[in-house]
Amino acid sequence: MISQDQLIPTLILLLMQLRNAGQTRSRIAAILNEKEEWQLQWSDEEATQADNIQIIFSQLLSIYSPNCETNIPREVLVAHLGMLCPDIPEDLLFILQNVFSPASYGYCHDLEHIIHALGQSQIRKEIRTSPESNTTTHWSLAYDTHIGMRKAQLGQTNQDYFFFGLNNENALLMVADGISYSTAGSGNMASHIATQVIDHFWNTEKGKLLQATGDEIISFLKTALFNANIYICDMAKRLSKDKLEEEVPMGTTIVLAYLQKDTVYLTHLGDSRAYLITEDGAALLTGDHNIRGERIKHGIETDFN
Repeated sequence: MISQDQLIPTLILLLMQLRNAGQTRSRIAAILNEKEEWQLQWSDEEATQADNIQIIFSQLLSIYSPNCETNIPREVLVAHLGMLCPDIPEDLLFILQNVFSPASYGYCHDLEHIIHALGQSQIRKEIRTSPESNTTTHWSLAYDTHIGMRKAQLGQTNQDYFFFGLNNENALLMVADGISYSTAGSGNMASHIATQVIDHFWNTEKGKLLQATGDEIISFLKTALFNANIYICDMAKRLSKDKLEEEVPMGTTIVLAYLQKDTVYLTHLGDSRAYLITEDGAALLTGDHNIRGERIKHGIETDFN
């Protein structure tokens, strides 16, 4: 096993070993930890440097979390990292996405750039966790929505709703995306109900939340989502023509974030995503809650084709 604090330093160490190996064409067979020293083990197979960079990241992730098995396709793994490894350092997420994403495969050829990026992520972590005084939080909010070209061609409606509430240096942000197909209610109705419930809870509790502890904020977010689900299910039941189990009830995905000065508490349901935008780019913070994600999370054999 490897701890959260050890993850990035160990990646840097292994990548430097790869750099010191020069232009070797051998493929990395395994990563070994003998007498608390991490070492690369080589095979007789050939591989490019880009292949070996991906192998290092993939194998170390599998050591860090049993959910991240090396047989999971890397582009699938990226979409679910936020769920499989919820405590992974956020600065590492951007690097992982670029190393694993087929769209940015060229990133893997620049070994020095990756080592530098990992080092910079450590520096930023130290800056963020250092005590600061006389800091003021400034909010800059923007939003947009689009139904999507395919749904527009099919004549479907836009099922997105959003909510934001500000209170001094605290804020609550939410995006809800209704599920397209249902026979009891509709996706836009479900996302609208969720927005109304979150709005009610915010206006009821925002004063208390100003001095709330982390556990109290998490409890607030869970309670708000639980009640939104109850109201959506109750309305679907009332709108169903037959027994609800014979219908496809309406539903919605939700991303809900509570911001307390410089700390963000994030929760989500479904496969709507939250990203962290930094000077390096966009890092996917959430993991997709879908059938494939649940199968991976619980170690159930999954067809990735």
